[in-house]
Amino acid sequence: MCTFKCLRVLSLSLYKFINVLPNSIGNLKHLCYLNLNSTKIKGFPDSLCGLYNLQTLLLRNCDYRKELPTNLGRLVNLCHLDRRGTPLKGMPMHMGKLRSLQNLSAFYVGKGEHSGSNIKELGELPHLSGSLCISNLENVYQTRDAEEVNLKDKKGLSELELECRRDHENYDSEHERDVLEQLCPHTNLKSLSIVSYYGAEYPSWLGACSFSNMVSLKLDDCKYCSSLPPLGLLPALKELSIDGLHGVSCVDNKFYGDGSCEDEGGVFPTLRELRIINCPKLTGHLPSLLPSLSVIEIRNCPQLVASLLKTMLELLKQPLEK
Repeated sequence: MCTFKCLRVLSLSLYKFINVLPNSIGNLKHLCYLNLNSTKIKGFPDSLCGLYNLQTLLLRNCDYRKELPTNLGRLVNLCHLDRRGTPLKGMPMHMGKLRSLQNLSAFYVGKGEHSGSNIKELGELPHLSGSLCISNLENVYQTRDAEEVNLKDKKGLSELELECRRDHENYDSEHERDVLEQLCPHTNLKSLSIVSYYGAEYPSWLGACSFSNMVSLKLDDCKYCSSLPPLGLLPALKELSIDGLHGVSCVDNKFYGDGSCEDEGGVFPTLRELRIINCPKLTGHLPSLLPSLSVIEIRNCPQLVASLLKTMLELLKQPLEK
């Protein structure tokens, strides 16, 4: 690559035979865009992190890539880092130095001081936008670290996923809730997923009607929550997925909201898709009026299905209006 020192854009995407980058890539000092999507590259030379003009690094669907470059924090002009579909084990240290970063797609919280990035480094990235998944939240040991993320100030984020490792050991229910409480996003958020959360209660901000732009919400494997958050009055909600909430036994009025921001549209005025899966103890009833609903899926919820069938039979017994 010594003969291409003025190269600004390099795409090796889909070149299946490439499994290593030469050390000479560090000579491409003017390189701004590097696309390694769907390659078999397993490691990076240290010289890659000397490309100070690099703004875009694409690592999507790199099945053999388990780690990001150790000194990634040296790429101070990096704006776009996309690793979707790549099974990374963690993040390098000093991610907070990438202050120009706009798109990150995923952040893995390290276990300790010398085993990857602390979650508070996200607070050093003020320009994050688009989609972000924060994984391994069980590794957040100090609540104040989560507070320093300042998700409330990241108005450019439209999609957010908050995820713990499934079946993580030694969880503290109260601590997990405190961490999630500090990760309140900006009200511009359109899509939210909470996965494998082991707190007994949801954070107070979940379901607040101030999230007037939220169109999609997913609650997955939150097995220790005993009730559902007040989601009914999210005015723009179109897709709602509830999966694996083993501790929830009843759908009550709290789920539909307390009426504090109710309008003529009633509860779930724009909901189009509703899926309730693997909630075996769940009973209760669904709203009688869901004006926009077009898809409903209820699976492995025997008590809820039984109560719905009972309601339907009672309606069938009523005389038809003349």
